[in-house]
Amino acid sequence: MSRRRWRLAALVAAACSGGEEAAPASVTEAPASPAAPAEEERAPHAAEEADVALRLAPLLRQKALAAKTFNVYATLERPLLPVLGRMEAAGIV
Repeated sequence: MSRRRWRLAALVAAACSGGEEAAPASVTEAPASPAAPAEEERAPHAAEEADVALRLAPLLRQKALAAKTFNVYATLERPLLPVLGRMEAAGIV
């Protein structure tokens, strides 16, 4: 299993475990090489990350509902996404 796949699998496992523990260090560490991968290497990784996000979304929604924080996300954070996207596109990071 590739290092990247293992890190994504660790994220899913941590979210599914129901524990409040932080992500393992191997999940949050920077990539080994600063060079950007070739385009043909990026597509499978992007698809894998999208798959992980889709699998995590229902679990994280349940956790947010249980912690009574989903309302904050729905009324404050989610409406700001387009604004933040435009700010990033304008060069404000």
